[in-house]
Amino acid sequence: MSELPRLHTAQEVAEALGCSEWLVNDRARKREIPFTKVGRTHMFSAEQFADIVAIFASTPEVPKARTASAPRRSAPARSQQRPVAESVTRLQPRPPRRQPKAG
Repeated sequence: MSELPRLHTAQEVAEALGCSEWLVNDRARKREIPFTKVGRTHMFSAEQFADIVAIFASTPEVPKARTASAPRRSAPARSQQRPVAESVTRLQPRPPRRQPKAG
């Protein structure tokens, strides 16, 4: 007789990935990650867990080489920028919804 695969809970997967259990269950509910549903519980086999890690694995981007035709843009000089005081809008308090009770 073959041995049944071990199924991991969403909490176990979340601890291994360093995220919340809610996030794992939410992604499973939205069918963004593979899962097995046992009753109302999302369970994950070792293969499904490996697939989840592969889905969210990221590789560092290699910077593209600059060409001579694309000059680098620099920030505008300080004299061309507006002073901070002109660009700030003062917040005004809104009037209370209820009038305070007298007395």
